[in-house]
Amino acid sequence: MKILKTVVYYELSNVLRSKWLYVLTILIAIMTFTFLFLSDDIKKTLLSLTIVFCALIPLVALLFTSLYWYNSERFTELLLTQPISRKVIFLSRAVILGTSLIFSLSIGVVIPFAWFQIFNADILFFLGLMSLLALVFVNLGLLISVSMSDKMKALGLVLGIWMYLLMVHDGIVLMGLLLLKGYPTDISALVAGTINPIGLARILLIRYFDQPLLLSFTGARVQLFLSSTTGVIAALIGGAIWIFCPLWLGLRAFIRRDY
Repeated sequence: MKILKTVVYYELSNVLRSKWLYVLTILIAIMTFTFLFLSDDIKKTLLSLTIVFCALIPLVALLFTSLYWYNSERFTELLLTQPISRKVIFLSRAVILGTSLIFSLSIGVVIPFAWFQIFNADILFFLGLMSLLALVFVNLGLLISVSMSDKMKALGLVLGIWMYLLMVHDGIVLMGLLLLKGYPTDISALVAGTINPIGLARILLIRYFDQPLLLSFTGARVQLFLSSTTGVIAALIGGAIWIFCPLWLGLRAFIRRDY
């Protein structure tokens, strides 16, 4: 336990020295203040933040995690010379990175709402789902960084995955559904809509704020499915898989990696 506390302490110290977190917190706070000034409706403000954050948070989580990993390689090698298991090193880093991003996100959102003396369950739901989305991409960033020794190739893959999940995925799904017009495609649309964590988070938030017109064609199909208890359970299972599967694969790759 003492070793774990020491590792966590030094990892946290390294993360807090990064200017990324402070810049992100200020940027989120500025955007939140701006949307609050533009609209007095809390749901409209959160809906606007949803559209922006579903693109921003995954990108920041992937880049921050990857850059931190490659910039800390010497520190990682130093830790590996100590009597510390690789599991402790990897999981402590994952926890610190995920917690730091969630804390930065929460501070940036809560301070503007507190300034306007606004706080309710809608904000908590928004923060909870955005935090889960951040964890998904922190773990995905760790998996990519551990698996690839070349920093530039890893960053290229990170940007490629982000662009695909944000913009390309829905377009490919829509083209596939149009090509299969006349065939039963309900199950295919559901599967395609739920395997994209960005799309799933966006659908859940838009559904929560009751704005179905903002959904894509695939999103509308998934939204109908999520209206049922089975759909909610499927969404929770899908979210858990996206969080824990990259974490497990990243841990496995780190244990097997030769330094």
